[in-house]
Amino acid sequence: MADQSKQKYKLSEHLKEILIGVIVTVLSAVLITWFSLDKVNNTKCLDPNLNRTITGNWVQHLRYPEQQEWLQGGAYKVYIEGECLAMSPIDVSMVGQNMSTPNEIIDVKFDGTEWSFRSHLQDGRILVFRLERKSDTLYEGYSYIDGKVVEENQWVKLPNR
Repeated sequence: MADQSKQKYKLSEHLKEILIGVIVTVLSAVLITWFSLDKVNNTKCLDPNLNRTITGNWVQHLRYPEQQEWLQGGAYKVYIEGECLAMSPIDVSMVGQNMSTPNEIIDVKFDGTEWSFRSHLQDGRILVFRLERKSDTLYEGYSYIDGKVVEENQWVKLPNR
């Protein structure tokens, strides 16, 4: 009888360890998700006055480091979706042979002077844009892949129709 009690106790302790491991794993996943969502929530459009300056249609001009001329990269719409800023391509027919067209644009952030977003390209790479305000209708900066500059960018806001 004593041996059976010891075995049941060992089994019970082993089950407790497994249960604690499962709980720790689940809590870790919940916390990681929560902190990730907190970063995404930084894209919320908290200031309607700022939103009006960035929402609208924009044309991208880009220049590769080895080139002198600016190329037109495409036209994009910046809009509010729920409580977040979002972007989508309007016309990427202008995108040249050396450029990859965006598959998805995410993590659109704007604080009044800086505008950033990530573009998932059709070839699987992620292009990160970091732009600074020059005027209400002009933002300049660079796009990066893996932390390396890919192209210089100018984004020009189109007049509302």
